[in-house]
Amino acid sequence: MGFPLVVNGIFNSSQYIVQLCVKLLWGGVIMSYLQNRFSQNVSCKISQVFASIFVAAPMILIANLFDHLNEFALLSLLCLIAVGMGIILNGFYTYMLSLSPEHTGLLSSIANILGTIGCVILPYFFVVLKVSKHTQWYMVFTVAGIGQAVTSLLFVLYAK
Repeated sequence: MGFPLVVNGIFNSSQYIVQLCVKLLWGGVIMSYLQNRFSQNVSCKISQVFASIFVAAPMILIANLFDHLNEFALLSLLCLIAVGMGIILNGFYTYMLSLSPEHTGLLSSIANILGTIGCVILPYFFVVLKVSKHTQWYMVFTVAGIGQAVTSLLFVLYAK
């Protein structure tokens, strides 16, 4: 897909705009509605379930339908992934605050450092694996989607 620079910028930034809006809306919903009805732990688990659906399902759909997706459909699926990531971050910080309020800054810094290291290493990892063909990207998206679903299920089952 080749786009002019302005369209490419809008294409890339739209996911972050959607994620920002969802973070704000979901945070408000969690604070005003769910925490009045459920404990903080249950609210985090509800966030994790919704986030898992919004991250895992589009990844698996992209892996299986990539050849049949137009630009708008692909962007919509990527925006759904951004929605899930926005919800995950709300639940992550809420849960981190409830686990260890006095160490939240340190824990979030460690998480950000590990996330940054992953973002730096991942492109080189794909170069080493020579991920360039659709069949190889199919595996990347499928494994990432299944991994997201499994880790979310483990969190929901075992987090206290």
